[in-house]
Amino acid sequence: MQTPAPEHTPAPTTNHAAAHAQAALGDGDRALCAAQAAWLCAVLQLAPLAWLLQCLGVLACLLDVWHNRHMPWLLWAVVAAAVLERWHALRLALDARLFRQLATGQFVSLAELDTALSRLGLRTSKADAPVRTLAGRMDGCRRLAGRYVACVVVQGLVAVGVFLSYLH
Repeated sequence: MQTPAPEHTPAPTTNHAAAHAQAALGDGDRALCAAQAAWLCAVLQLAPLAWLLQCLGVLACLLDVWHNRHMPWLLWAVVAAAVLERWHALRLALDARLFRQLATGQFVSLAELDTALSRLGLRTSKADAPVRTLAGRMDGCRRLAGRYVACVVVQGLVAVGVFLSYLH
């Protein structure tokens, strides 16, 4: 005798990464999250240097006014670099904390994290928005960290440029 076919057969999962993002994080993923959080905290060790460079930039602007040198690009460069650096530092600090919370199990899954971020207005809350994978999040953090380091380098270049302009 033939058994009847089930009424609803679930569709096979074609996107393993999306299914993995919905599942609870395993020990390996939690270890990866802990390592990512530690790496982001290490990148943020540049923040005191960035703050020093921002102070030097403000000092250079004051000297510019004091000596009547009229370098209008200086103020804009200092302000733009400072705002960009602070924004990226804030984002990196948030990501470091979120990865730490993923590592310690405060979020059971990536889907739960995305839901919380959406409710706070920090992520697009489209109903059909896919859950971001752990690999995608880590890639995004690497890009963000690269932009942060670039902001600090730009601040350093502005400081060196101002210093060299005063030597001539």
